[in-house]
Amino acid sequence: KNANIEIKPDKATDYDICVKVKDGNGNIEKKYFVLKVYDVLNNTSVISSAQITLSSTVSVKASATGVEIKPDKATDYDICVKVKDGNGNIEKKYFVVKVYDVLNNTSVISSAQITLGSMVSVKASATGGAGNYTYAVYYKKKSDSNWTVKQDFDKNTAVSIKPVKATAYDICVKVKDSIGNVDKKYFSVTVK
Repeated sequence: KNANIEIKPDKATDYDICVKVKDGNGNIEKKYFVLKVYDVLNNTSVISSAQITLSSTVSVKASATGVEIKPDKATDYDICVKVKDGNGNIEKKYFVVKVYDVLNNTSVISSAQITLGSMVSVKASATGGAGNYTYAVYYKKKSDSNWTVKQDFDKNTAVSIKPVKATAYDICVKVKDSIGNVDKKYFSVTVK
């Protein structure tokens, strides 16, 4: 006499369902249904990065189609990707993308011309990017091809270089932010 029956399919396929009704005289009436069972909808969308600089883009890969989003200001963005199957079932996946201003190396040197025996001071600094900057300083004679490392990436912002010859030198200052963006700045110093 129970008229409410639940069926829980154990795999994604088509099921034939037959409902039989019998009256008090033993007469039977049948009705047939087809139940289509689909796999659970799973949103496997991905984004290329959760942290970018303002001039960069984020690639969104939703199913087989890629979409690019180019933010117009430095802030946090919420991205929602919806996947809809043929039956209208929708699954959502959420991402947060932090957009930073472009990393800008604002380092300076004390002078572009010094006398032999003097030092040139580098004041490393930066703006933009993801913060927590580290700095690397390299120098070489203009005529050389190999750079000498004065400071590998470190939080120290004050570096002094004492050239050993009266000639022209190149100085390179690199700044790196907490997500790995690097900006370089080059200086020339003449030693007399």
